[in-house]
Amino acid sequence: MKRVLGIDCGSAATGYGVIDTDGRASRVVACGVILASARLSFAERLKKIGGELGQLIQTYSPDAVAIEEVFYSVNVKSALKLGQVRGVALLKAAEAALPIHEYSPLEIKSSVVGYGRAEKHQVQQMVKILLALDYIPPEDAADALAVALCHAHYSQTREKLAKAGTGRTARAPGNAKPAPPALHPKQVNALLRAAQQTRYPARNTAILQMMLQTGMRIGECAALLWGDIALSERKGIVTIRSGKGNQARRVPLNQSIRQALADYVALLLGRENSLRAVAVVWEQQSPTAPLWQSERGTRLSVREMSRLIHQLVQTCAARNLLPAETTPHSLRHTFSTRYLVRHPGDLVGLAWLLGHSSVRTTQIYVQPTEEEMAERVSQIDLNAYAD
Repeated sequence: MKRVLGIDCGSAATGYGVIDTDGRASRVVACGVILASARLSFAERLKKIGGELGQLIQTYSPDAVAIEEVFYSVNVKSALKLGQVRGVALLKAAEAALPIHEYSPLEIKSSVVGYGRAEKHQVQQMVKILLALDYIPPEDAADALAVALCHAHYSQTREKLAKAGTGRTARAPGNAKPAPPALHPKQVNALLRAAQQTRYPARNTAILQMMLQTGMRIGECAALLWGDIALSERKGIVTIRSGKGNQARRVPLNQSIRQALADYVALLLGRENSLRAVAVVWEQQSPTAPLWQSERGTRLSVREMSRLIHQLVQTCAARNLLPAETTPHSLRHTFSTRYLVRHPGDLVGLAWLLGHSSVRTTQIYVQPTEEEMAERVSQIDLNAYAD
């Protein structure tokens, strides 16, 4: 078990949440809100917040501190104040020689709720569920617990991906072409943030999410028609018809991709971006019309989609956020690796989702290196000359 202190900074109210976690399950140790009266000067508020955070660290002895990254605000004055509170929180963690982990609002909400634009009340509800609480924590405390949970999820994923060999190229049996490396969670979120800053953010984000959350190939994604997707408020299914061998398969759509589709379609059709509203108009569209539209109002081709992803990769690579060699197939490999992290050994299920005709093809995602095989063999307890 590791103990994590999550902090949600604010000049008037700073939330804190302490959890014990093994990555799979977490429990609350303490949570609450540090209130700084408006009657105090700002310097006195910082002193109060710093003093209480220091006391929390001394009392609960966390192994790590998780805090939200700086984000841009329309109100410059508020952003500067928030930055100063964060500075105090970072200082207290550094004074205690604790490792500090920072996560963006998108990463925190995606990790806890499954949707990067979740509302405050949705975060509160999911924190209550994930931590098996019999009460809904206050907003600031819930946000702090969400930061701590985000770190718990990310650290577990990083450990499992490291054990699974993510970060290196997967080795295929025989002379098969190796799969590209999978992306780490922070790299995925960097790519999604880049898409949200393009000229067509809703469409481009939905394309990335479709490939990341289903593992479909870029050609399969580009070929999607309106009729290939059945969408409702609570569930969704995509039928992939143009895979290898022309064998159709049905893949469930999770909350992230359903909401991304709702954002794209709402903008396209001038509707409200709620899943309920979009589900109503979805069935009214021509089932044979292409799902993805280009700037000219025509079908977005595979070539245009490839160029789009390449541009996003290069934007991220220029800031050292993503390997420059990332390809559309990296998204497919990322889905596959993350699926096996959550469902170890389920090659049959993964083969179905990916449209592989044989599990032998899917084994590329678990094929060990020669070094790993040598290590495993050396650990076998079969020494005939042992005493």
